[in-house]
Amino acid sequence: SNMGFKEQQAAIEKELDRFMDLLGIMLPRYNTLLKQSHLNTNEFHELGELEHFLIGVTGRITEIKNLL
Repeated sequence: SNMGFKEQQAAIEKELDRFMDLLGIMLPRYNTLLKQSHLNTNEFHELGELEHFLIGVTGRITEIKNLL
């Protein structure tokens, strides 16, 4: 792309901020589900989806931080 370095860095930091906002929403929900001794089928599936999402986001954050 023809974006300058400063613009690229700003875009990367913006993406990182967006992921942090998402984590702020997802982690409390994940924590709540994790602490329940009995999960119904829907909650069990939600927990799996959240775990999958969190693994993906964590990997992406690591990639982004390596770019900075």
